[in-house]
Amino acid sequence: MRDMRDSQDSLGGFPGVAPPAQYGNEQMRFGWADAGIIVPWTVWKQFGDRQIVEENWNAMDLFMNHVNDTKYDHETLCAENGNFQFADWLSYEPLESWAEQVFSAQGLLPDAIGYWNYLSACYWMSDALMMADMAAATGRDAAKYRQMADAARTYIKERFLAEDGTFKIAILNTMQTPALFALKNGLVEGEAKQGCAPACATTSRNTDSACRPDSWAHPSSWPPSRRTAWRTLPTGFSSSTRTPAGSTPWTTEPPPSGNGGTATRWSREWARAA
Repeated sequence: MRDMRDSQDSLGGFPGVAPPAQYGNEQMRFGWADAGIIVPWTVWKQFGDRQIVEENWNAMDLFMNHVNDTKYDHETLCAENGNFQFADWLSYEPLESWAEQVFSAQGLLPDAIGYWNYLSACYWMSDALMMADMAAATGRDAAKYRQMADAARTYIKERFLAEDGTFKIAILNTMQTPALFALKNGLVEGEAKQGCAPACATTSRNTDSACRPDSWAHPSSWPPSRRTAWRTLPTGFSSSTRTPAGSTPWTTEPPPSGNGGTATRWSREWARAA
């Protein structure tokens, strides 16, 4: 976390990788920059030691103010994020960043930007809830962050979700990650949960009923209070860690970056910790 603080910019943005090296010089790449909130919260929850929260509170507060002011919007933060997001880069789904499915000949797909804004808003909300949790544990006023989480939830539901639980961006209804984020974050309730089911079933068929353990959608990354939602999903969708048929696992052939699967192993361990 010392590297995260040292790499934070004056606006509050955290980098995707700290300290910046081969890559990671860009700030505010959601899901990666959010480690500045997730890591202190997770360490505190795991060990009960609030020191990491105290040491990083000012940096976390600055980051969250920036997230809140910009609504974590990709285009608003374009000068900081390099006009790209790692996002759920190994999902085997449409709009996967690693396979460059977010580009057309004209540049970034509008649907990709909408997808990124949905996911980043989910992090805005979940980060705020973690901040409220940490504030209460350290004797600070948690009201600011509860209100922030409520504002993010309202923003997500109004901008991205229909009342029946389906997404307003049509392609998201064919994808597993956005549907499971809606369930994970309690954005759909009651009968509206069924609006997420077709996307999960479709993706299950398209990926040979497998879910990569390094995908953000994998249930190992869910908090215990949300894992019960996994058992309500359509029959045939499994939490298998197999590589879907026709795909090459990193363990047998490194990706073009040549890191030999280090990111995969890191993602898996992060998911277990979270």
